[in-house]
Amino acid sequence: MNRSFSEKETPLPQKKTTAAKEGRLRERLAAYFLSLSAGAPDNLSGHAKDVYRRMARRLAALELASVLQSAGMERPLQYGDAAALLRSIADAASWRCAQQGIPITTAVPDTEALLAFEPRLTALSVSQLFRDAAARKEGIAFQLVVQKNSLQVMVASGNGFHTAPTRRLIRETARLHRGAALFTEEKAAFSLKKGGRQSLSVFSPPSAEEFIQNPLSCVNLSLF
Repeated sequence: MNRSFSEKETPLPQKKTTAAKEGRLRERLAAYFLSLSAGAPDNLSGHAKDVYRRMARRLAALELASVLQSAGMERPLQYGDAAALLRSIADAASWRCAQQGIPITTAVPDTEALLAFEPRLTALSVSQLFRDAAARKEGIAFQLVVQKNSLQVMVASGNGFHTAPTRRLIRETARLHRGAALFTEEKAAFSLKKGGRQSLSVFSPPSAEEFIQNPLSCVNLSLF
């Protein structure tokens, strides 16, 4: 039997969510996303689209809260092309923003940046910056700079576009990767330092199309 999902069924995660409450919330979210048909979220319309957006924001908020609660901990890294991951996210984000009429420019070199990094945390950081910037609807600029010893990411938008939780996330990402974080009123930037730590596995970045087609991708959770 198909089950409908409403906003009242799944409340936004609170700052002090207990393990039991978080578990129930994740179960409700998992049940919803498993109920989606092939082609979601782009095949959704009307109320179904609104429900997806609410559920997506809840899951994104839960993921952000989970990361911030464990800030300062070490995480296993994976070896791969971080530039390719960020390029795919930027391309997918550009497509989503274009759908909403939000101007976006990207400056991303077509070059590799092989290093040990945490893909999930890196992707979450960039997608959160895109989310904050898209909420202002004033245009977004994304830049990726690949240097010999580091990878630098910058997102710019309207005055004061980045939120406090996102700044905490960016600082945590920079800390884990021995990099740095920098914020101005209109820009947010962080770096990932190459070398220094070993990885236990190899990471193969998804394509932009995979980010767009996956209803659970960080791009769709933040920007659809």
